Amino acid sequence: MISEIQRNFAKLSQAMGFQRSPSSKQKVKPISKENNDENGGDHSINARTTSNPPDSDTSDASYNSWMVEHPSALDSFDRMIKAAKGKKIAVFLDYDGTLSPIVDDPNRAFMSDEMRAAVREVAKYFPTAIVSGRSREKVKEFVELSNVYYAGSHGMDIQAPPRPVKACEGKYHTLVPGKKGNEVLFQPAKKFLPAIQEIIKELEEETKKIQGARIEDNRFCISVHFRQVREEDYSVLQEKVKAVLRNYPDFDLSEGKK
Repeated sequence: MISEIQRNFAKLSQAMGFQRSPSSKQKVKPISKENNDENGGDHSINARTTSNPPDSDTSDASYNSWMVEHPSALDSFDRMIKAAKGKKIAVFLDYDGTLSPIVDDPNRAFMSDEMRAAVREVAKYFPTAIVSGRSREKVKEFVELSNVYYAGSHGMDIQAPPRPVKACEGKYHTLVPGKKGNEVLFQPAKKFLPAIQEIIKELEEETKKIQGARIEDNRFCISVHFRQVREEDYSVLQEKVKAVLRNYPDFDLSEGKK
């Protein structure tokens, strides 16, 4: 049983671009040579970023330094399972740059069939959640799996796998009938949806003359992409976004990296 779980984690790791070499030293093959930014964007408002290993042409010192900070769980799998004895293990995965490559067009950040199969197998053994700044619907459309949890808008829109439940408790929970069972949604920010749509309209109007700027509606949060914006326009775009949000004190601005 343990060896089968380990094999499935190895498949997931390999699909992500982390591959073992014949030697005992693990080689890392980045899924993308570009910076790993949430939503496949440039610099996203309300975005979270994760780390990618250094490019394959960097020095061994850089590689070793990265591996110290980001060790492979597979190298300590037995110890990890032993420490988890009597506990429930859950797996949380980002989407952009983890399950899919980083691309210039966020709408084309497709995951491979190999990756999908690996995630499906891991989810058979552990509760598995895919967490993203994207809208839940968009991530679900990309992943196409029914046995995982989807957490869109950085956790403001969560959907559990279909299950035979007839009712759910909680102020922000909603029960949605489905073909394979009822789906439970957790959406604590519903009251902000009208304001979010207002902000999107204002941002689109204020940024329409900035070439390369792109506003993405993630339902419960908004991303402003500027990967394709000219460097001299960065500060202009940033100020326009901040100016819009000054009228909405209930909303926060978080900044990612290009």
